[in-house]
Amino acid sequence: MYIEKPQVTETLRSQQLPLEADRRFTTQELLEREFKQNRAAFMEFFLQLKVNFCVTHIFNINDLSINSGTKKMGQFFYNLERKLFKTKYPYKLPRSRRLLALCYPEHIHSNLHFHSLVVVPNKYCSLMELSATRCWNKLVPSGAIEVRPIVTVEDTFRATTYSIKDIWKELNYESFVLSSQFWRF
Repeated sequence: MYIEKPQVTETLRSQQLPLEADRRFTTQELLEREFKQNRAAFMEFFLQLKVNFCVTHIFNINDLSINSGTKKMGQFFYNLERKLFKTKYPYKLPRSRRLLALCYPEHIHSNLHFHSLVVVPNKYCSLMELSATRCWNKLVPSGAIEVRPIVTVEDTFRATTYSIKDIWKELNYESFVLSSQFWRF
């Protein structure tokens, strides 16, 4: 898909990006340029959220669609909340006690996996790694999971940069998952 130069010029002028003369930009190019400009905003956002875990969810399932992967992510966070909070009904908990995760897909067409930045209430941090591993292995026996705590600002920077590295790709941008999208209200 191509966007004509006059439409792009106004959009990019407001973002103070230089344009080459007589150049057409694809949506992909615009997303990549916008991502590079907004990386600092992502960092600030995750610092404000006080993200304390970076999790990589690997399915190892051939031909897994993004919709199926998203459903698995919803099931995973539901099961994880049940295990961490020791309740059958995590949806009855107040929002402040729930997990909040932002999950970014990668390699959607070949080896789908998600990178998640997770906010876990401090009281439950010590149980997170073991509980997440057990929940994932039960849900996706062929898969693997890597849970890393985020302690310092440098950890947050590394985890954020790594997790959102492919978010500028249009399908990835449209397919990120919030754990709260599965909450019942």
